[in-house]
Amino acid sequence: ALKELGIDPSTPIEVPSLNTLGADFLTSANLFAEFNLNTMAHDLDSSLQPFGMQMRQGQVYLSELGALQLEAQVGDLLEIFIGPIPVRYQVKAIVKEAGPFAPLAPVVMFEVAEAQKLLFMSERVNAILISNVGDEFTGIQHTDEVNSDLQLLAYDQGVLSNIESILTARPNAEILIRQSTSAIELGTGEFRNQSPAELFFIQLLGGLDNATQLQNVANYVGDAQASDELAKQFRLALSNPEVRRWLSDLPISPQDQRELQVSFQNLDQFEVLPQLSKRFAVEGVEIAGVAFGALFWFPGSLSILAGVILIFLIFVLLAAERRHELGIVRAVGMQRGHVVQTFVTEGVIYDLAAALLGLGLGLLVAYGMIGVMSGLFAGFGLRLNTFDNFFNLRWSVAPASLVISYCLGVLVTGTVVVFSSWRVSRMNIVSAIRNLPEDIRSRNESLWWRFGKFLLILIL
Repeated sequence: ALKELGIDPSTPIEVPSLNTLGADFLTSANLFAEFNLNTMAHDLDSSLQPFGMQMRQGQVYLSELGALQLEAQVGDLLEIFIGPIPVRYQVKAIVKEAGPFAPLAPVVMFEVAEAQKLLFMSERVNAILISNVGDEFTGIQHTDEVNSDLQLLAYDQGVLSNIESILTARPNAEILIRQSTSAIELGTGEFRNQSPAELFFIQLLGGLDNATQLQNVANYVGDAQASDELAKQFRLALSNPEVRRWLSDLPISPQDQRELQVSFQNLDQFEVLPQLSKRFAVEGVEIAGVAFGALFWFPGSLSILAGVILIFLIFVLLAAERRHELGIVRAVGMQRGHVVQTFVTEGVIYDLAAALLGLGLGLLVAYGMIGVMSGLFAGFGLRLNTFDNFFNLRWSVAPASLVISYCLGVLVTGTVVVFSSWRVSRMNIVSAIRNLPEDIRSRNESLWWRFGKFLLILIL
């Protein structure tokens, strides 16, 4: 057929090269200027949009931080770059809950199959997040149980059986029990060296004391007919890196020791991270809340102490101004208890009104402090390129808090009033009538006693 068309198949065909075509051809064709991978998807969308079509693969969910930094809204198109090639996705929704790192970095969420296809990871995952049964609060109570079940599921059963057979072998079991007893009871090794602060953080991380886990291992190894619960505790103890390292260093035969070390390396099929659980986050936030509240407690305590001293001095001054009158009424028959009742009555009236006024002023001061500190944290968050509301402080007032605050204010002030009234009622009647200075020589011997009582009242 080619010969009929006048084409000789044996004759080579010369294809002109770009150099043969010359620079004029390249300039007129402008091939490389038109072919731009970064704008290819956008150019195709511009051409397909009049026909109701767009080059996009599907829909994605975007975290709040991602939407903030990209200025994206629902329905916008995002270009996800796989190397130099952009693939377009439409924002289906902007979500608040986007994983533990959502407040720190933008998060884009796909369907699992779509993400695997996009990242060339067919039928593979690198992380699984588990949601417990219950709402955002009641589900936390299942965290420890779920973590334990996951840790048991993570083990390769064949490797686990090999570790159990090595540790329960008669000479190895005897060595393990002897060494563990020495480590736990005598305090040698790493199992008694944690400080109270370290033990606190071990508990916070959801782990047990190393000594407790080592004891579970020794009990399982020394029990020929271990119960299912003891077997579970033994397997959970193997998840502790310190316990694994201690078992790997046991003075057993070199062959068993090498096999044990290799088995520990291959034991886990996946890693369980309880530090990313909601319970850990909630407990961490509670600890941070206590520490953060201490920032307000210290100046608040100083202001309360200053208020107590001020109330005491005010009543001393009131008594000093009325000292002549008090001396006269005492001389005509008023008892010391009546003087105390007079000052207490006056002080309680002041107390009830001042506590109400102080409560209102305290709310205003708190509102101002929250506003100032919110602005500081917002600026700090923007500098870190995160949410401007990453750390929110909201002014909130509970009725119960108002009642408690008012009652505490009345109680503290009333206590100081009673003590001050009792203190100023002690006077020398003759010196008071004549407005002479009080003779304190007779009270020098009780100075330390009075100071001790005042200090005791402050402590109470």
